[in-house]
This record gives sequence, structure tokens and C-alpha cells, in this order.
Amino acid sequence: MSHLFDDYDPTTWPVRNMSYKVDVHFVFWLKQIIDVDERKQVLTSAAGIKMYWIDEHFQWEAEKFNNITTLWNSSKKIWTPAVELWNNAETESFMVDTTVRIDNDGKVTWDALVNVKSFCEINFFYFPVDAQECKLEFGPWIMSTEYVNMLVMEGEADFINENIAAGEFRVRDANLTRDEYHWAQNFSVVAVEISLQRQPLFYFLNLLIPCMIIYLITLFGFSLPPDSGEKVSLSVTILLSMALFQGLSSEIMPPTSSNVPLIAQYNMLLMILVAVSTVTTIYVLRFWHRGPAHTEVPPWMRKFVLQFLFKALCMSGTFEHVVPGSCPPPPQECGYSALKAQAKNGSLYRNQKLEMSTLRGQETDAGERNSGDSVWVKQNQLDPGTRAIIAELKDIATNFKFLVSQKLEEEHEDDISKEWKQVALVINRLFLWIYVILTVTTGCYFAAMTCFTPRPKDL
Repeated sequence: MSHLFDDYDPTTWPVRNMSYKVDVHFVFWLKQIIDVDERKQVLTSAAGIKMYWIDEHFQWEAEKFNNITTLWNSSKKIWTPAVELWNNAETESFMVDTTVRIDNDGKVTWDALVNVKSFCEINFFYFPVDAQECKLEFGPWIMSTEYVNMLVMEGEADFINENIAAGEFRVRDANLTRDEYHWAQNFSVVAVEISLQRQPLFYFLNLLIPCMIIYLITLFGFSLPPDSGEKVSLSVTILLSMALFQGLSSEIMPPTSSNVPLIAQYNMLLMILVAVSTVTTIYVLRFWHRGPAHTEVPPWMRKFVLQFLFKALCMSGTFEHVVPGSCPPPPQECGYSALKAQAKNGSLYRNQKLEMSTLRGQETDAGERNSGDSVWVKQNQLDPGTRAIIAELKDIATNFKFLVSQKLEEEHEDDISKEWKQVALVINRLFLWIYVILTVTTGCYFAAMTCFTPRPKDL
């Protein structure tokens, strides 16, 4: 059989008639998905590649050579088609040196297990429930269809290893088709289309669910009492946590603006809502700590917030409204009224047995009389000791009037502060409902968008 290789040149065209083309039958058998680099958008897979063609220089009659029908030789010593992976992510060719099989009818079979790296455009819009379609194109780069014609090998029904381990991606299907590119010359390729389905459980447990838990804590921040002093710090902490998760999710995504993932958009929107909740918290605290040093609650705010919104938001309890423009009574009037009441019931002079007279519309020629009062005392009928006691009681009444006036002013200021705090509670409840409505609306929107994800038929 050595005469077959005596005058054989590996660069010799495999057909004797140079006008004939060489048909290369190609098959791709996927064994394992090694890696999917989303940032570089490179698919690394382990596969078995098998090709055969007819080399007319390797034809002999088996009867003349002891019925030898098969020979084995190195692929470097024979002619092989210059088949390349068109979207190859490496500089080296997948056509490694291997042992080829040569049959007596001239059929040369090239078969090898290789690891191929190919570019694959990753669509992250539905991450992490996305489905990817990767296409590998095998064909001659410099030889047109007039010289090398790529064909799909017949008789191969299953192109996927059934024992592929389910990692991050699950292989749904693989199909082989023949395509042609019509440029200055026609070039034929065999396209391998691999359908991948991402397994989202890992991302749900480690990315989405913690993010949602942190986000839901914001709702409880609205129920935190404003006087606790922790509302703003809680909101800022939640905002920083959302920013951290946004950074973690961006590390596995390609730096592209063509198809921003829905989860990234949703997380960004949640972070904006958390930031808005922080601003609203500061706005609520501004009302909570607003007291009489500023101004009373305006009438329009009292009517809209404390009456309309209070009922519309189904808040329980009652509000003690401060009458607009109300103020504590004057100190002298209030203090002397108390003194006058004591004088009327006799408690003021109970131990002295004072003689008191009531004048109604008459003129007085002696003693003391306060304008508008109906009670007066004839002091010229009292002894010096009793007059000294009355003077001391007047000093006590003056101090009492001052204390009563201060107490009334404090109560009035407390009423104003309480009313502002009531306004703060109603506005806080309003922001809570707005926050919940926006959360539910955005959640339903993104859930509806996710429902349009291409689903495999066999899931």
C-alpha cells in the first residue's frame, strides 16, 4: 500500500479533474457547554466534529491487497479542507492534527474532539430568565463553493449529548443547517445553532430576593415614629444597600446600552423610589419638628390634610384642631377672674370674716374698685393687720395670674405643635400609599414584560 503515498503531495487537489468541486460532509456533536462569558460574549463548548470527503488519489481494489479496505494516517500527510470557524474567538484553528481514516473507495474521514470558542451575541434584556441563541459557522474562508462545497452529513439525528450537565445554562436544542453567502463569490457554510436556557434559581436566591427584601424594608420605614430619630438613617442605609446590589448585578453584564436588562432597569427604578422615600422622610420630619416658633397650620392645609386626606386615607383616631387665630386670654383678665371667683364663694376672706358689699350700677366714694367688677371691699373698715394680709394676697394673686398665663401659652404652643405633627402623620401616610402604588405598578409592568420571554416548548 506504500505506492499510494510514494508520489502523493498533501497540496494536491483531491480530484483528478480540477473543474470538479469537493463535497465536504460535516457534522457537529455538542458534548458540553464549558463556559458562557457574558461580558466578553464568548461561548466555550466541547464538541465532536466529524468530516469526510472523497480523495480520488486514495482508491484501490481491496482484492489485490489482501482485502485491506481501511488505512489510518496522520492528517498532516494528506490533503484536508481549510475549514475554519468563521466566528472564532481564538487565533488558532480547530483543525488539529489527528488520525484520519482512509477507505478504499477514496473516502477520507476526519474526526476529533475539540474545544471551540466562538463569539455569541448575548441578549440580556430578560436576564436572569433569558434564552440565548448562539450560532457557529464552519466553512472554508478562502475557497468558494466552486471548489469546496459544505454539506450537512446525513444520517445524524441527534446533535446533543444527552448527559450534558445542567450548569448555569441548559441546552435546549442544536440544529445544523447549510447556508450560503453571496458576495463576489459564493461561499457555503454549515451553521450550528445552539439554543440555551439560563437556570435562574441561583440569581433569584442571591440577587433578586435579597434586593426585594431590602426594598420591602423601606415600607416599614414609613411606620417608624418620626421622633425616633432613625427614619433618615434607615432610608440612607437602604439606599446604600440598593446601590451595592446594583453594582453586583452590573459586574456580570456587558458594558452595553443596546439592551439593558429588565432587572437592571427595575433595580434602578427601585433605587430611585428609595431615594425619593428618603426625600419624603426629610419632608415629613420637617413638618414633625415644626412648632409655634414658625406659624400655625394654614386654614387650607388644615382643611385639605386634616379633613379630606385624613378620611381618604382611612386613618383612625381623631384630631384636636386649633381654632385659627386663637390665643390665650390676657394675663390680667384671666388671673383676676380666678381671684374674683374666690372672692365670690368666700374662700378668699374665710378666716377674716370680711364685710363685703355688692354694688350694681352705684357710685362709690371710698375704697378700691376694679373696672367692670361687681365685688369691692371697704378697706377703711379694716384694721391694719387685715389690710396687710389683703396686700399680701394681692401679690399672691398677681403671681398666680402670671403662672396661669404662662401655662395657657404653653398649652397653646403644644396645641400648635401637635397639629403640625398630625399634618406630618397624614403626609407620611400619603407618601406610603404613593410608594405602595408605584411599587405594585412597576412590579406588574416588569412582570408583564418578562412574560414575553421566548420559552422553550419542552419546559
